[in-house]
Amino acid sequence: MARLNPISRLALLALVASAAACTPTPRETEVPTPAPPAAEAPEPAVATDSARFKGTIELPGAALEFFVVLDPSGESLISIPAQGLRDGALSEVESTPQRAAFLLAGAGARVEANLAPGGASSKCTFSQRGLEFTCALEPMDEDAYVLAQTMRRPQTPAAPFPYAVEEVAFENRAGGVHLEGTLTIPPGEGPHPAALLISGSGPQDRDETIMGHKPFWVLADHLSRQGIAVLRVDDRGVGGSTGSVSESTGADFAQDAAAALAMLRKHPRIDADRVGVIGHSEGGVVGPRVASVDAKVAFVVMMAGTGVPGDQVVRKQAVELVRASGASEAQVETVRVQQDATIDAILAAKSVEDAQAAVPASAAASISPWFMDFVRYDPAPALRAVRCPVLVLQGDLDLQVLPDQNLPAIRSALEDNDRVSVVQFPGLNHLFQTAKTGLPAEYSSIEQTLAPEVLATMSDWLTNVVTP
Repeated sequence: MARLNPISRLALLALVASAAACTPTPRETEVPTPAPPAAEAPEPAVATDSARFKGTIELPGAALEFFVVLDPSGESLISIPAQGLRDGALSEVESTPQRAAFLLAGAGARVEANLAPGGASSKCTFSQRGLEFTCALEPMDEDAYVLAQTMRRPQTPAAPFPYAVEEVAFENRAGGVHLEGTLTIPPGEGPHPAALLISGSGPQDRDETIMGHKPFWVLADHLSRQGIAVLRVDDRGVGGSTGSVSESTGADFAQDAAAALAMLRKHPRIDADRVGVIGHSEGGVVGPRVASVDAKVAFVVMMAGTGVPGDQVVRKQAVELVRASGASEAQVETVRVQQDATIDAILAAKSVEDAQAAVPASAAASISPWFMDFVRYDPAPALRAVRCPVLVLQGDLDLQVLPDQNLPAIRSALEDNDRVSVVQFPGLNHLFQTAKTGLPAEYSSIEQTLAPEVLATMSDWLTNVVTP
């Protein structure tokens, strides 16, 4: 779950996520499609050359940084690293030596500032859907602007690699989709054990890229250095894969995973009897779903997977994200009421269209076949049917898949399986980074992609499970 998914799609601000937080994962942040600019945009004063600013929005208990290029006669852009937004389009732009203003229409957000003389930092006002916050704009030169957005990701693998790298393509014929990915294979003829990586919610590339991090690439590199082949695949509609994530369901993703496992088992350097799955966030739900009906799956690793029905995950997630962001209890209650209304409409509806018609337009936009299926899916029956070894990993600072809500349910569902290990890591967030608060706003500012203790725990467990 992770675009933010990893399990949540956030709006521009976590604090104002009342409608948008109803989508589970962490697969990453999805910014709403920009609406058309107003018919009568304000007339700008005499424009300056392109201006660059670093902005800081003061939120309760947090601050959100953004970067803008303002050019009234050309292209004006905004980047919000903590939200995974890069070069989003702006409209209604004003940029003069005295004033700066712009609109991010798709998020309903506007910034206005009277600029201080001499290039000093200026106070500004950030408004979004009826809420208003204080912000600041700090002028930047071009070099500083580029440097400020450069994300240092020291764990991202770099050549040369001590293993083979194969680009692969295969078909899910039953689902009518073509899928592409990358297979890393340890040296030697093998046959080697192998793991299929299954990403979180939202459209993910094969590396599960989020805010400059490539956790699946880091994981594949680590495991292949330890003797385990790893397949990572572009989600439907991403990269070389066809189809659509939002129009698909968990059952469709399980079918895609089954097709990937079939391809791996036929590979001449892979041991067909030692192929398993590793899923993150929603992928941690899909993995057991596959293993519950395929007795040949050799192992399952759940990274921040859920154990309770989707409606419970989403209701709790929305409230706790907003509360952890420093919102007042009145604001938290507003989010809870809005979220409950959307989820109740989905549970009562006979179709996506019925659910969309029963909620406000702002909430209707988040209801898709995927989301409706996620809300209604209970992972417990599939978990109870899994008989292979299972490793359950969870960070105790995860605010997207809450440990206290999900780990007891996972343990209960797996109680008849005597080959289960559960590890809860202190100080790790939903992406398994070493964190301070666990808030999604931290994801981009943390250089670490995956905590070393997670990599070591997983490879040690897998080596023990797959050793003949």
